[in-house]
Amino acid sequence: MVNYIIFLLTTILSAFTLMSDNLQEISEVSLFVLSIIIALDYFKNKSLTFFQTWIISFIFIILSEAILINPGENILNAVKFLLLANNIVIIGYLFPAKFKVRKKISKSLLGKSPKYIPYILVFLVLIYALSSLPRAFVTFNMGRDYAAEVFNKEYNVILNSFISSLGFVLPSIIAFYYKEIKLKKSIIIPLILSLPIFAILFIEGTRFPLLFSFGGFLIVSQASYSGKISLNIKLVSLLFLLVISSWLMGQFRSGGLKGFEYKQAESLTDIRLSKRLASMMSPEGVVDMTAMSMTYFESNPHTHGKSIAFLTYFWVPRTVWPDKPTMLGHWMIRKYRSGFGEGHSSSFGFTGELFADFGYFSLFFVFLLGVLLKRVDMYRAFQLAQPMSYSKILVAMMFSYVFFFVRSPVTSSINFIGILLVYSLIRRLLFKKLDTKTVIKNSFN
Repeated sequence: MVNYIIFLLTTILSAFTLMSDNLQEISEVSLFVLSIIIALDYFKNKSLTFFQTWIISFIFIILSEAILINPGENILNAVKFLLLANNIVIIGYLFPAKFKVRKKISKSLLGKSPKYIPYILVFLVLIYALSSLPRAFVTFNMGRDYAAEVFNKEYNVILNSFISSLGFVLPSIIAFYYKEIKLKKSIIIPLILSLPIFAILFIEGTRFPLLFSFGGFLIVSQASYSGKISLNIKLVSLLFLLVISSWLMGQFRSGGLKGFEYKQAESLTDIRLSKRLASMMSPEGVVDMTAMSMTYFESNPHTHGKSIAFLTYFWVPRTVWPDKPTMLGHWMIRKYRSGFGEGHSSSFGFTGELFADFGYFSLFFVFLLGVLLKRVDMYRAFQLAQPMSYSKILVAMMFSYVFFFVRSPVTSSINFIGILLVYSLIRRLLFKKLDTKTVIKNSFN
C-alpha cells in the first residue's frame, strides 16, 4: 500500500514538474512531496534505508540549490531534468521484481578475539593522524585551495589513497570491534579512539569525507540486531553534531581560519520557509553545472561512454600517463569559466557523466540506478540482522556512498573503491572469518 502511494505521489510530481514553468513552485512542491515520501518509507520500514538516504541527499544537495538559485538560461530545464531523473530513480526502486539470494553466512571472531587488536587499531589511528596532520593544519589556516597547491595530489598516490580510505573506514571498524566483539554498550571508548580522525577531517574543511567517517561510525554503533536503524535521541544528537560541524566547516573551508574572521552571515530578506531551510543545507552547484552541460551538448557531440569510463583508469598517475583525460567536472568548467586552481573540480550530480555520455537516453540508466538501489537496500537489511557480521561495516560505508553518489558518482565511487580495499585488508589481518556450511535462500518481493 505504501509503495503504491509513493508511486502515485511520484507520478503526480513528475506531471506537475513537466507542466509548470515556475521554478519556485516546482522546487517547493518537490520539497513537500519528497519529504512525505521519506516519512512514508521510514514508517513502513521502521528503519533508515538507502532509499531515504538518496532522497535526503537529493534535497540537501540539489533541491536546496534549485530553491535558492536565480532563474537563468537553461536553469529551469536543468531543474526539471534533475527532478524527473530523481523521480525515475524512485520508480526504479519501486519496480516489482522477485529473485533469490544465496548467501553464505560468515561469522567473524567466533570464540576468543586476539588481544592485540586494540593496539593495532590505535596504531592505525596514529598512522592516519601523523600522515594527515600537516595538510590539515595548512588547510585550516590558509584554506584548502592553498593546501592543494602546497601538497601535490599526484605524489605517492597509492599511499595517499590508503591513508584517506583509512580515515573513512577505521572509525566504523573500531565501533564494530567494541560493540560486536567486546559487547560494549557504551560508545565512549570507540568515540574517543576515533576522535583524532574526526578532528583532522573537520579541520581539513571537506565535509563529505567527514560524512563517510562519522556517518559510518554512527550506523555501526547504533544499528540494532533486528536489522533496523531507528531514530533515537542518541542518534539524532550525534547527527545534529555532524550537521553543525558541516556548517562550521563550510565557513572556513575556502580561505581557512584567516578567511573565517572576515566572513559575515548573510541576512535572509526572503521570509519563505523553503529558502530558509535550503540556506541551511549544502547546495553544491549541481543545478548550475547541469545547465552548463545541457548548453554545451546542444552544439557538441556526447561522449558515448568516455565520461563514466574515467572510473576504469583514475588510478593511473599522471607521471605515468601525462595525457590522461580529466573528469567531466574538471574540463567542462574550464571551457566556460576561469579562475580555478589546478586541482579544482565541480560536481555534476548523479546524472552528470551519464548525460554527457548518452544525453536524454541516460534516463534509462538512471532507472537502473533505482533498481540497483533496491537490491542494495535488501543487502543492507540482511547484513544488519546478522550477529557479528563484519559486513555491517561495509553497509555503514554504503550509507555515505549513496549520499555522496547523488552529488558526484565518479568521486564517490573512487573513494568507495579505496574503502573496499582497506576494509578487505583489515578484515584479513585482524578478523578471522569462520564460514559455516549454512546456505540461506531468501526471497524478496
